[in-house]
Amino acid sequence: MIITIHTVADDNLKDLTAITAPNRLEYCLHHNYQLILHKYVSTDFYFMEIERLLQMIETLKNCHWLVSMGADTVFTNMTIPFESVINRYPKNDVIVAKDVNGINSDIMLMKNTTYVKNWLMNLVYHTKEYTAYQFAIPLLSKPEGFELGVIHQKE
Repeated sequence: MIITIHTVADDNLKDLTAITAPNRLEYCLHHNYQLILHKYVSTDFYFMEIERLLQMIETLKNCHWLVSMGADTVFTNMTIPFESVINRYPKNDVIVAKDVNGINSDIMLMKNTTYVKNWLMNLVYHTKEYTAYQFAIPLLSKPEGFELGVIHQKE
């Protein structure tokens, strides 16, 4: 199974990314995952959201599962592989975290399926209606057959 970890950052997060990127690389080397770090082209928040979603769709073409991570996230336990989460939710096409504030898309696992690519494109089309695409996730209709798994941060 090919798993790719994908992160996007801009120049404002350069110092932070200098800290978090080595953490991701260590985790990927430990589990034999691919790592992709993209730099935003746009400086406008709305277009950055669109850019991130389109990069997810493109990256999905080359893996079985895509793990999208915010630039400010790090691994605190290097021994837990993403396969353990994927295997706990075998019916889900997308697995996203939830915290006290609701859906938190800082870590989101996506299976390479037509359903997921169409769902991501739907987020692209509707992102402008929300402050950020993570707020659109629970509200947008899902394609028939699509399964969204939501895991609370304490799991």
